[in-house]
Amino acid sequence: MITSDHVTFDGKGHKISGTTGDGIFVVSQTVYNDPVYNYTNVIKNVSIQNVVVEGFDVGIHIRGAQGVAVTKSEILNSASIGIHVEFSDNALVYENVVRNADVGIKIANSFASDIAHNRVTGCNIGIYTAKYKVFYGDWPYIGLKNVYIYDNYLKNHQNIGGLAANPATDPGDLENVNLFTQKTPGTNIIGGPYFGGNFYSTPSGNGYSDLCVDADVDGLCDQPFNAGYLVDKYPLTYITAAGPDVTPELKPEKLVVVKPAEGESFCAGDEIVIEWTGGDEDWRVDLSLVDTLSLAMTPIASGIHNSGQYTWTIPATLSPGTYQIYIQEINQRDYAYGGKFFVIDCSQQATKGIEVPECEGIIDLSTGTTGNFIPDLYGAAEDSVNDPVDWEVEGMTAYVVPPYPGWYSGPEIDSIANWITPYTNQNHNYPQGYGDFKATLKFTAPANGNITLYYTADDGLDLYLDGNLVDSYKVYKGFTQLRKYETNVIAGQHVITASVEDEHRVVSGFLAIGWFCPTEVVEKPCERPQTVKLQVGEKYQCGDYVISIEKVSTNGYATVTVYENGNLVGSYSVNLGQSLVVGGLTLTLKEMSENTVVLEVCCEEAVACENWREVELKIGEKYQCGDYTIVLDNVDYPTQAVKVAVYDSSGNLLGIHQLSVGDSISQPSLVLTDITGDNSAKFKICCEELPIECEEKDMRAVIGQKYPCGDYYFTMTGLNYADQKVTISIIDQSGNILSTHTLGVGDTAVEGSIKITLSQITGDNSALFTVCCEKVACETWTEVDAKIREKYQCGEYTLTLNSVNYANQSVEISVYDSGGNLIATHQLSVGDSISQPSLVLTDITGDNSARFKVCCEKVSKVQPSYTTTINPEEVTEVPATTEKGGGEVSATPGFEALIAVAGLLGVGYLLRRK
Repeated sequence: MITSDHVTFDGKGHKISGTTGDGIFVVSQTVYNDPVYNYTNVIKNVSIQNVVVEGFDVGIHIRGAQGVAVTKSEILNSASIGIHVEFSDNALVYENVVRNADVGIKIANSFASDIAHNRVTGCNIGIYTAKYKVFYGDWPYIGLKNVYIYDNYLKNHQNIGGLAANPATDPGDLENVNLFTQKTPGTNIIGGPYFGGNFYSTPSGNGYSDLCVDADVDGLCDQPFNAGYLVDKYPLTYITAAGPDVTPELKPEKLVVVKPAEGESFCAGDEIVIEWTGGDEDWRVDLSLVDTLSLAMTPIASGIHNSGQYTWTIPATLSPGTYQIYIQEINQRDYAYGGKFFVIDCSQQATKGIEVPECEGIIDLSTGTTGNFIPDLYGAAEDSVNDPVDWEVEGMTAYVVPPYPGWYSGPEIDSIANWITPYTNQNHNYPQGYGDFKATLKFTAPANGNITLYYTADDGLDLYLDGNLVDSYKVYKGFTQLRKYETNVIAGQHVITASVEDEHRVVSGFLAIGWFCPTEVVEKPCERPQTVKLQVGEKYQCGDYVISIEKVSTNGYATVTVYENGNLVGSYSVNLGQSLVVGGLTLTLKEMSENTVVLEVCCEEAVACENWREVELKIGEKYQCGDYTIVLDNVDYPTQAVKVAVYDSSGNLLGIHQLSVGDSISQPSLVLTDITGDNSAKFKICCEELPIECEEKDMRAVIGQKYPCGDYYFTMTGLNYADQKVTISIIDQSGNILSTHTLGVGDTAVEGSIKITLSQITGDNSALFTVCCEKVACETWTEVDAKIREKYQCGEYTLTLNSVNYANQSVEISVYDSGGNLIATHQLSVGDSISQPSLVLTDITGDNSARFKVCCEKVSKVQPSYTTTINPEEVTEVPATTEKGGGEVSATPGFEALIAVAGLLGVGYLLRRK
């Protein structure tokens, strides 16, 4: 009950249900206690929306209100009235669904109100107009005034009732009350192009709007509808040939029974869901069960809503046989028969003579879930590593017959009829039809073990194992015999063939239930299983095996397909927590969600490393992964595939792999995760990093500079601030680019004995790296004070301090090889280092000098000048005095050449002076 002003009640689609009284009652407390209606005690400004009201005498009741709106709600199965508006003004009843009431909408003693865009169906009277003769207070003594009823879909036994339908109505009781509005362009309630009046139909589909003439095809009847007293000038009708811009509401589709489906089997006493489509939502329908043999029809449900679904329990006493569902609209406007299905007596579940082996890794070899004979009931499915398999059938005539319950019975079996599922369109089935045929099963035994097979066939059969005849019998109606075959087999693929002869052309069939049981414990081929997360369609390579996830079932199992060296081994259903052993592969289903599984995978060549990293490569880029080098050769965007080449440590091509997203290879462990733009792709890679004995050092690199590191050099060729990534190339001593790497912060590139990790991307096109080169040979570090332009010999290298920048606290040094060739120029801050030779800047001092720690085989200062004595006969170079404490001094070849040239110039000068 709503008794206050300014209330909005939004049901948000929830349902209110009851049997008596009012579902929602809007009334002021004063009026409720003392029904005197005047302008001072009415309730004001109330909105009711988005609510489902089912049952009750009156669904929604508005009494004594101003400014009330009932919109977008459903009022169902009211005993008396769906929506009742009385003693109110400015009431809006818009876009509601009212179904199955005595009166759909009733309005009385109200004015300035609209009833529009509603669907009122299945009622005795759709909209009822009234005037109450007796009431109290100063409310105007009227029936209805200034009320518009238009654009409503009405499909009831009588659509307009009360004063509007009575030819003798006093005009004063209905003052300016209309069943239409002006003809106005717009999409009306049945999809037509104009607003006007209402759509008038009946449950049998022969109402005024169903039958009227619309010669000008405007979606309005050419003649008015006379309700009795009021007239609708523009009644709506369907357009039989709509224009290109008009999509009118279609007439109901034919009824179609969807479930039970053709060939389904159920036990007597099962609860099933009957499903159908078609018809009008306002129809009521009857459901019946038809015995296809006697054609007897038994009612299931009468007069129910055309909801498309009904839950029904098959009577436990129903005789086994073939049945159909029959559905009919209660006024016989339409009907339909469903597909034939089977009801079986499931009271006898025990089948004599069958014993399920007890072992781990049991493999189900049955022909499938046949009738109500379900292998799971025998406990095998809980431990088996697969579902029952489908046997391949050749030669059978594609004709099936219904079962005759109790036809097949014998001393060995309680009720072999429980095995019969005759139709071949089920997930698992046994073959049955006319004609001779063969049924073949191929399976792989992961280890030595035992086969136990129970089987039966009509008219007998020949049973073969791996081409050898192991049983043969002929007997009319052979289903009376349950045969058993048991033997030991070795690991590997085996073939079971049942060759069935149909001698009497009555019915031919074959049933089998059996298992393979390993007699040897299959040891796991590796000690470090890998945990792999895969989605449906993704593949994972493990040694010689490739695993593909085909299906993830809500019933707690996943379907896994296994390939060995590119050859299909088989598809297996693995339950959660179970293990599958195929040759040298073992996998366990650990977790599963809607479309994803987590497997523990163990194979002979399981990946040893545990650290996966994401790598993005462009076409032509190389990536070092342990002993392997990976190169992205090609990206094919139309097929969403890439080609990846893999080389060994000697540069020999091992293979080129074509991969789609989710595909993987095992040597090295690599998964394609995404194909991106700009001819690049993303991978997850797991590499076994080769141990490098070295001392890690921090180094600042600038784009374009070349930096030595052990037997290698590296240079930074690109820097992307947006993606926070750099591109580096690793170069050998001959200047050949060995590999190119794109690194994010924390990523590492490895090439031979060099290991480079990106630490930070800084400004000025530079970045900080942690580099690891070959371990420094010397162990004695020497402190050296260097001045600008002074040279120092360090083993095979010559060092020169070029400049000192006191503002930035940095220096520039150059390194030359033994031939005097410039190797590199380095910009160093205090603490920075280089590796060839091993040098660390420790301090920047005054007087354009700096202090270093160097580690060389020998270190000495190269003398800055020479004293030269010149005479005509000979030129002698005399080195200046060596620095105290200095070792052997030798100038670099380049420096010696410079002095020689200077001496010759001096001789020429003296000769000219003479």
